[in-house]
Amino acid sequence: MDKNELLVKVCGITDAANAEEIAMLQPNMMGFILYPKSSRYIDFLKAKEIIALLPKGIKKVAVLVNEPLHRAKQIADSRTFDILQLHGNESIEYCQSLATRIPIMKAFGVVDQLPAELEAYSRCCTYFLFDTKSENYGGSGQKFNHEILKQYSNNLEFLISGGIDLDDIDSIIGLKHEKLKGIDINSKFEEIAGIKDVNKVKKLIKKIKQCTRK
Repeated sequence: MDKNELLVKVCGITDAANAEEIAMLQPNMMGFILYPKSSRYIDFLKAKEIIALLPKGIKKVAVLVNEPLHRAKQIADSRTFDILQLHGNESIEYCQSLATRIPIMKAFGVVDQLPAELEAYSRCCTYFLFDTKSENYGGSGQKFNHEILKQYSNNLEFLISGGIDLDDIDSIIGLKHEKLKGIDINSKFEEIAGIKDVNKVKKLIKKIKQCTRK
């Protein structure tokens, strides 16, 4: 992989056969939403079964939303996942207590400005994820104004989520932000909730490789 190439995270995996097809496209990360209120919810045991079928080179991400800390620690210690994505209102202390166990990707909802507390969170996270703010902790399928990210001055690398489609790739790459690490795709690349459109994901990954940032 070219060092300037955006990472691709395919989130909301729920089906084993579909997951294996997506894995053949070699995304960098695959996300499993362990949040019961999500339409793409998958329970831990089913996620573990699917992960056992996937190549080790793909990072597996558990998406948690305000999970009780003891349970989040159990998930981290299970060694099933490579990263915990915290998509709720998790405190700095919460993140710190997990970061000794597993890399943390902390998600923040964005409307018209970046969160004020990023510097403090950066000390215990591996990545930030910027998503469109919604009442339901993401999953709105809507984009925020990516130009806001030009204000980002932290040293931590970040991913972008929120309604990303094929047509957005050129403008995202055009941000030319040195800390932009990748994109997180979900609803715009689905046949139905939780089942990914393999051909569309294939087109995305091909486009990312063709449009590698200079």
